[in-house]
Amino acid sequence: MADADEMPIARLLPMTSNNSSFSISSARNGRIDVRPAADGWQVYVGGYDQSTDYCSDMWRQALRFVPARARVKRVLMLGLGAGVALPHVFARFPESRVTVVEWDPAMVEVAERAGYVSTERLPDVLVGDAADIVPSLGETFDLILVDLFRGDRAAPILEQSAFVRALAARLRPHGFLLLNYFKSRRARRAFDAVLGRYAEWRFAYNGLAAYRPVSGGVHPPSSSGFFARLFNK
Repeated sequence: MADADEMPIARLLPMTSNNSSFSISSARNGRIDVRPAADGWQVYVGGYDQSTDYCSDMWRQALRFVPARARVKRVLMLGLGAGVALPHVFARFPESRVTVVEWDPAMVEVAERAGYVSTERLPDVLVGDAADIVPSLGETFDLILVDLFRGDRAAPILEQSAFVRALAARLRPHGFLLLNYFKSRRARRAFDAVLGRYAEWRFAYNGLAAYRPVSGGVHPPSSSGFFARLFNK
């Protein structure tokens, strides 16, 4: 696998005028089904939501666990789907610049046709395996969103300590990390061992957690603690 700076860069394109359902055959994800909806596109892999209204609502809620006043300028997203989380990132942090890592070129094609992003707010998309790209990234980030799946299965690297530590090293000292672990508690425990978890919640079928770059373990906000000061100013 090539280094991150050798990865091809894709740019999201405006929404296509063809609003018909279509499917893409992917060597990595299998069949990807894309269906039009009233306010966008619904994307499914193996019959499971990949980028749908459900996913959009899930990430809109998740981003509320990051204070709007947080100094978020650089964002890293692991997993693109059709890009439904991107409008919520830009809405909450208007000055942010986003880099996305997506392992499936076919999913990037879907994102290009879905057009969830204005041509004025284009993320950089690194196409390749997060296991290879993350350790080679040459910068750090204020916010990291982790959403790596194939169908209903979380990526195995989310359960690997070496990968989690490499990802934590890309988080700035004041940064935040949001993890969608779905139902993989092994993934959540792997992140718990490295970062400080200050929140955990469920969004219907999905388990999610929020972290800061402090010593591993659970750090719920307290009346006098660091997290309480951060969220209650």
